[in-house]
Amino acid sequence: IYRQMTPPLDSLVWNESTKRPPPIPPYRQEQVVLPTTRNPFWVWWCGTGNPTHHEALFWGWAHGPKTLARSIQSCLFFTIILWGSWIESLKEHSQYWKREWYAVVFMFIPGVVLFASLPWTISKFGIIT
Repeated sequence: IYRQMTPPLDSLVWNESTKRPPPIPPYRQEQVVLPTTRNPFWVWWCGTGNPTHHEALFWGWAHGPKTLARSIQSCLFFTIILWGSWIESLKEHSQYWKREWYAVVFMFIPGVVLFASLPWTISKFGIIT
């Protein structure tokens, strides 16, 4: 990779004898090959069989931004359901939770991390789409 990204110095200098500009670096010469598919399921799932350069950036190609939004919504929805069940368990089995207080801390850490990272996730999602 280093050799491709850093061509020899003499190839980057203007050649006065031939009056030609320096050659294109090797990493610029490679052709970008976009993924394609003919599988009807993937065409339906991804919204296209031949994605554009922009669509190829996302998982799900043409449906990529929608997929990202739904995955964020699903994570938040299931975290709320999980927290609700834990709170109900705290009410129902309070004698257990009084003895095992540290388990409460470890159960709420994933939800706190998710909600703390939510503004960052939304800002990155907004910039991408």
